[in-house]
Amino acid sequence: MTDNELRYNYFLDEWIIYAPKRQGRPDRKKDYCPFCKGSDEIGVNINEPIRLCNKFPSLSLNEGFWSKEEDALYKSRSAYGKCEVLVYSAEHSKKFHELNVDEILSIFEKWIEATKQLTKNEKIKYILPFENFGQDVGASIVHPHGQIYAFSFVPHTIQNELKKIKEFIIQEKTCMTCKYLDFEKKTNSRIVFEDQFLIAVVPYSAQYAYDLYIYPKRCYGQLEESTKEELIAFAKLLPRIVKSLSKIFGKEVSYSLSLHQKVFNLSEIPNIYHMYFKLHTPQRNKQSLKILGAVESSLGVFINGTLPEEATKEYKKALNFLS
Repeated sequence: MTDNELRYNYFLDEWIIYAPKRQGRPDRKKDYCPFCKGSDEIGVNINEPIRLCNKFPSLSLNEGFWSKEEDALYKSRSAYGKCEVLVYSAEHSKKFHELNVDEILSIFEKWIEATKQLTKNEKIKYILPFENFGQDVGASIVHPHGQIYAFSFVPHTIQNELKKIKEFIIQEKTCMTCKYLDFEKKTNSRIVFEDQFLIAVVPYSAQYAYDLYIYPKRCYGQLEESTKEELIAFAKLLPRIVKSLSKIFGKEVSYSLSLHQKVFNLSEIPNIYHMYFKLHTPQRNKQSLKILGAVESSLGVFINGTLPEEATKEYKKALNFLS
């Protein structure tokens, strides 16, 4: 079977991962869970979150590091990097929003541990810890787990963010995200939650109806830099925010929760990133998902049927109900 590889899209300045090896994944037996006690992956038991190598990764440190350029328009590289699975709990049916604060803090510890270990490799430029929950975002295993991807390139979205952050800091001499959050606090029409440490905001220009960003108020670039109080604040808020989606839609919905941190091993990029969590759901109302049509998929121009201010009201109502 063909090896995984990266191919460069010259027109859009982005790398695409090709992972034909993943097509060889076998079908699991109906009642078999790879993350439960006694499985080949887990063994005897789970007393804390456990990191596992993805058996069918898109990125691998075993690929070797090579690059090829047939022409300026035709560049490819090895799919170098790493894909890990993080199993949260021994309890098969216990969801992320049902974990207690200590259990979520243990997950954070594993994210920090993985980031520190993987970025010792100078070829690794970006780490994304995330959870996909539900079939509508591609999750096929119910057992509570997340993933950690280590990239040998800076993903396109992060590249674009860094470009605008650098432009802003040159012009305004301050952090773009900090100024954005100051303005949001003044208007107070898109803030879902705020306390001493955190602020959760539906973006002014949200692509999807219920996208939500959760920032630390203090400006820093990676989870490792959080204080104990900030980590506890995140551990308390994130499950409540996830649970609020079920309240808004009157049912359990699919979502992705991801941690966006600074880039690593690129000395020319200053440490100017303000980390955040992003909560995303493709659910656009109680009945329907947001499916990308021609305008979105062809041009990247999103059409959102819900104003961020209205989504904010629904989030706040749901959180108040859960208090």
